[in-house]
Amino acid sequence: MALAWLKDKTSKVRDTVSAEVSKIKNRSFMEGVTAGCALVAAADGTIDSAEIQKMMGFIRQSDALKNFKVDEVQTAFRKYAEKIQSDKDFGPMAAYEAIGKVKDATEQKMLVRVCCVIGAADGEFDEDERAVVAKIAREMGLDPAEFDL
Repeated sequence: MALAWLKDKTSKVRDTVSAEVSKIKNRSFMEGVTAGCALVAAADGTIDSAEIQKMMGFIRQSDALKNFKVDEVQTAFRKYAEKIQSDKDFGPMAAYEAIGKVKDATEQKMLVRVCCVIGAADGEFDEDERAVVAKIAREMGLDPAEFDL
């Protein structure tokens, strides 16, 4: 009986530790995605609620980010959005710094794709938004043409 209990607890602890390690490992991706989304959302001068809703929908469905609480992601997005809106010079620099911490090639490409979706969330992916996403791609060493930018 005690052995069964121990095996059950060991499995639960292992699962919890795995989830926490995954969360830590993907923190840079979460920060990069929210920073990129904030840059794109602010490209036209305002942050539209449709853009915020699209980003939150992605976060809820993303395997890479499922371990993060929605309010944690919203807080990160708001942090970058507020920095960008309050300081037009240093705000974007902070966002690009967070984006630069995403090193995995698959995650980099996903980040750019998410930013494209956010840019089109209000029904139009305008030139300002496209330019921001192209810059994000270039900052990570990706070719914007790969994403039709």
